[in-house]
Amino acid sequence: MLERLADQLVARGERGLVLEVALAALAVDVLRECSHRTVIRIHVAEENLAEAAAAPRLLRRVVHDHRPHREGGWRNVGPAPEPRTSRRSVWEHPLLVGVVVAVVGGVMTLLGIVLGRERPGDGAATQGTGTASATSTDSPGAGCGAVSSDFTDPQQPAWAARNAAAPVPVADGVQVVAEDGADVRADLQGAVTAPWLAHEVRGDFSFRASLTVAADHSYQGAGLLLYRDAANYVRLERGYGRGAGVAFEFMAGGRYVKLHAPFPGEDPVPTTATSVELRLDRRGSAVTAWWRSAGAERWNALTGKAGLDGDTWAGLVVVNTSQPPEGDPLRAPLSATFHGASVQCL
Repeated sequence: MLERLADQLVARGERGLVLEVALAALAVDVLRECSHRTVIRIHVAEENLAEAAAAPRLLRRVVHDHRPHREGGWRNVGPAPEPRTSRRSVWEHPLLVGVVVAVVGGVMTLLGIVLGRERPGDGAATQGTGTASATSTDSPGAGCGAVSSDFTDPQQPAWAARNAAAPVPVADGVQVVAEDGADVRADLQGAVTAPWLAHEVRGDFSFRASLTVAADHSYQGAGLLLYRDAANYVRLERGYGRGAGVAFEFMAGGRYVKLHAPFPGEDPVPTTATSVELRLDRRGSAVTAWWRSAGAERWNALTGKAGLDGDTWAGLVVVNTSQPPEGDPLRAPLSATFHGASVQCL
């Protein structure tokens, strides 16, 4: 259905609208292959060949590493998509019923667009789908990927597990464990190797999470990650370097920048709080960072801005990499508990 409607809109020359609708469908279900195929077609038509080539690789990575197992829980699962996207069907997915409802709603909206009754950005508010633990509603900046999760559902359909993340439900949230060597320094390791939970976002938004982490060796931390690709991402963590503090760093075009880090001479923001709330706001391509101790009313703004544009992933990440002078001699795993996370449209 999506592909047939896409043909109609492409014939009318509205490629940008088709791409927007396909990306919105992926926000509902990242495994929906017809949406991936539509994205690829539009990128090819617009001669964005790098983006077109990246789309199938993204789908294979999601299917292989991040789809919840059909019996529930967070597990890596089997076969790659079939050749034309690849083409592996998602209709056997355990979330079939919810996906069908969401897609029908999206198709009705798209039919309204085709008939000229409604266009994205014309002030029409769209009510998103949700679950008991991961509800999604669009606010004035419709389509940002709004979600609110309290992590009471061990499967967490709104968040995809990456880098072998195996979240464990606990009484007050979900726990993510990082083995020694797990880092977010793609400039040093060639890729982000830390375990993280990912949710697709776009446009202007506020990404927030509450967490507890007992980071006490160099370098350990847990927090927020905005990830577009290995050369472009932003991180905000409650970490430990030469002391405990808040870290705000980013990678832009392959260049790594530390705005604040818990090391001497790197504008440290010290705190002894192990339970904190972290926040990243993006407006346009500018990303600002905020933090506060759990239960505090006032947000503390960090100085400086990171740059990140385009569609991206909002992630909950745990970092654990032993380095001098205070690295963990036992190289033990580090766990962090995420009590809740949300994305709000701005």
